[in-house]
Amino acid sequence: SRPPFAGGNREPQTRWLIGNFNPPPPPPPAETVGIGRRQVLTAAALTAPAIILTTSLPAHATSANSALSVDILAATVTTGTPATTVTATVLDSQGRPWAGQVVTLSATGATATFGASTGTTDSAGQFTTTLNVATGTAPGTVVTVTATSGPLTQTDTTTTATTTTIPTIATTEDVAISPDGTFAYITDFDNGTVSRINTATNTVVGSPLTTGTQPHGIAISPNGTFVYVTNNLSGTVSRIDTATNTVVGSPISVGTSPLRVAISPNGTFAYVTNWSNNTVSRIDTTSNTVVGSPITVDPRPFGIAISPDGTFAYVTNWDTNTVSRIDTTSNTVVGSPITVGTNPMGVAISPGGSFAYVTNSGSNTVSVIDTTTNTVIGSPIAVDTNPRDVEISPDGTFAYVTNIDSKTVNRIDTATNTVTATITVGTSPSGLAISPNGTFAYITQRGVTAVYRVGA
Repeated sequence: SRPPFAGGNREPQTRWLIGNFNPPPPPPPAETVGIGRRQVLTAAALTAPAIILTTSLPAHATSANSALSVDILAATVTTGTPATTVTATVLDSQGRPWAGQVVTLSATGATATFGASTGTTDSAGQFTTTLNVATGTAPGTVVTVTATSGPLTQTDTTTTATTTTIPTIATTEDVAISPDGTFAYITDFDNGTVSRINTATNTVVGSPLTTGTQPHGIAISPNGTFVYVTNNLSGTVSRIDTATNTVVGSPISVGTSPLRVAISPNGTFAYVTNWSNNTVSRIDTTSNTVVGSPITVDPRPFGIAISPDGTFAYVTNWDTNTVSRIDTTSNTVVGSPITVGTNPMGVAISPGGSFAYVTNSGSNTVSVIDTTTNTVIGSPIAVDTNPRDVEISPDGTFAYVTNIDSKTVNRIDTATNTVTATITVGTSPSGLAISPNGTFAYITQRGVTAVYRVGA
């Protein structure tokens, strides 16, 4: 029978950058980065020869995980000629025009006057004004134009983009995206299958793959060659070859009621939480056999995440409101259990490995664990009802939490540990996976034959 749970497997300091360059390089193309804060601000000033116009990098707010840049194309002007047009363009993290952003322009090196030195970008993401250089300015004078913005603010593009509904064969439970971002693999809990979605077309491709009974958690090896699936009622793990899209080998017997699975960063081991016998099994991915004795943790282990350096695994324990920490070298639990909120489920570790985020389904909160001290820091973060899964954007800027009863996904700013956006997704959002480049996410739905895609 279906267990009374579902979903959930799974730093920045502000600085200011100010600088000059002359002549400036061509403006870089807008980058696409993680579901996060990176934006590219560009500006241009074009006229006829004599006085050199160059640029300065802007003063702007940024974070340790992202950086803003400004480029104004070098140009020249002749004193006393009609005003030069200056256009500042602001693009969001997906390279799209960003309206409503305040930009301030200034000039140094000579007396120069802007038609308007401050303005707000329009629907094209642009603020356009004029620049007059004073009559009598000597030829060859360098006039530096500086565009200043910040802090730039916007609801993350993932929370504002169109949500796409992708029909599936059966009800969906968990999801994982391949390292190259081309496929998403979905566990179909009721039908005992795994479906594969082409992320370019958002369609299910091929026939569902039969695994064991009630497939639950899913994880893909770091090199993308294999998928591991826990089969809750069968007490096994199935292995899928992604090249042939077939289940290979015999089911791997683990503990009773396996739920979630995580693979070490080097791909050598898969760790599986066993709900009913309070253990974690370790699978050698070369021999595809369980190695060593089961690792005993606190009652009802659910979620599991492995630190980026592969040295520790964090396991949520639903019954005891704790998180266990496993040393992956000795494969033993180290330290005392870390007390978090009520009925913890999902866990995810920040890309830098400094923090672990834990969803507490019974108290509607998220706890943050400092992985250096292995203590909970700050107050619990209030989220919507019955939080399940948690994932962190590739740049570490945001944590995303599915809330099965509220039909929402909350976005947490990891710099302030506060909820900064909420999006409604389907009827019972459960599992969550973010693409490697951070531009989109897939969200499964408990009891619904669909998976949702949010973002670009």
